Amino acid sequence: MSSIRVDAWAGRRVEIERRVVCAMQGQFPVIARGAAGEVAAVFRVGAGHYGLSGTLATALSLDGGRTWSGPIEVAPRGEDVRNPAFAIGADGQWVLGYWQAGMYCYPPSSDGE
Repeated sequence: MSSIRVDAWAGRRVEIERRVVCAMQGQFPVIARGAAGEVAAVFRVGAGHYGLSGTLATALSLDGGRTWSGPIEVAPRGEDVRNPAFAIGADGQWVLGYWQAGMYCYPPSSDGE
């Protein structure tokens, strides 16, 4: 996967290398680094900011974020889950918390969702 290099200013000029984890989705991203150096991300897929078809997925990088696995869905679809909190424990276990919408009174979108 190709990278994008950008010039940034945060007190001093630095070059930042960016990598794509997922395309055309990925709301509410959270990233964590494990004790073994792995980097994992959790993010929303399958719908926009809200919508019943949205769920959460994870991706894993074993090379410091240069390459990533494909998204793996980790929460049920049809329950409008979002706003993840995510960590990797010292033992390598992933811990994920998230919010699930309690009301489904959304106006229909143009595609009928």
